[in-house]
Amino acid sequence: MGSISDFLNNMDWWGLLTLLISAAAALLCITLHELSHGFVAWRLGDPTAKNAGRLTLNPIRHLDVVGLLDKAEAYPSSLSGGQKQRVAMGRSLVRNPNVFLMDEPLAHLDAKLRNSMRTELKKIQADLGSTCIYVTHDFLEAMALGDRIAIVKEGRIVQVGSGDEIYYLPCNKFVAQLMGEPQINIIAGKMMVNGSQRQFVINVLGQEVALPMPEDAPLFAKLDQLGEVSLEMGLRPQNIAYRFEPAEGYFKATVYSYESIGNKSVIVAECGGYQVRMIAPNGLHVDIDQAVYVKPDVGHAMFFDGQSENFVGRYAEADYRALANEEA
Repeated sequence: MGSISDFLNNMDWWGLLTLLISAAAALLCITLHELSHGFVAWRLGDPTAKNAGRLTLNPIRHLDVVGLLDKAEAYPSSLSGGQKQRVAMGRSLVRNPNVFLMDEPLAHLDAKLRNSMRTELKKIQADLGSTCIYVTHDFLEAMALGDRIAIVKEGRIVQVGSGDEIYYLPCNKFVAQLMGEPQINIIAGKMMVNGSQRQFVINVLGQEVALPMPEDAPLFAKLDQLGEVSLEMGLRPQNIAYRFEPAEGYFKATVYSYESIGNKSVIVAECGGYQVRMIAPNGLHVDIDQAVYVKPDVGHAMFFDGQSENFVGRYAEADYRALANEEA
């Protein structure tokens, strides 16, 4: 029996996988047209007819897929950085491997092309039926492309699941903050029990504010098991209401910033030691430091252990777990 090194040296890695990284890669001495028709494996610099057979039937199509058909007679040295990256992507797609390894392949593309390429990658992966391991810092790319998402922190995988599972049931505060734009609001507080009523008490500009907690027996059972520990409540920006006049159930804060981000805006409210982000429509007239009145919808909250930062539970957790199981 041969050694492991013999096994690895004889393995047909060309047929098994292809690697695509964010750095642009292109051969400088041939045009893209020649590259698309004649690309074969350069194993230690020697092209092999065996590997040429692994090319897809219509490689020139991939120039069109990556938006470079009009550059077919150009040399890679004349292309921009983003175009060179698209060449590298085309070189990966022109083959038919078992596994694609993609390290932020869309990082240097503009927003419009990045969106179209994301759609094409999803379709190509489905057509080829190949496994794709895709590295990205963009949660939208992860949600759009991934059947399963692995969250990595400091070199360790901390959670694996579907996009909905990780978004609605994050294993800790780090994952919750990673998934979502604008970022989830994390508010420290403590749960108070007064007879059959429960409240989540937070500090706002130096004053205690008690937020009523709707009934949820499974969630309350988990929170009771923790005992007297600090809690942190996580609420997505779309689950916090605001207004500019006093109203019952709203607490007063001040506007820290108003950010227009395309089809919506984000109001950031200063609450004393922390900030709260809320979704707002475009076209509002908002002044910095003006009063804003805020009402968190606690019925959509998730809770984390204030010390370990691990996920404790959330409202309607059973419904979200059922959704995750359907996708598994």
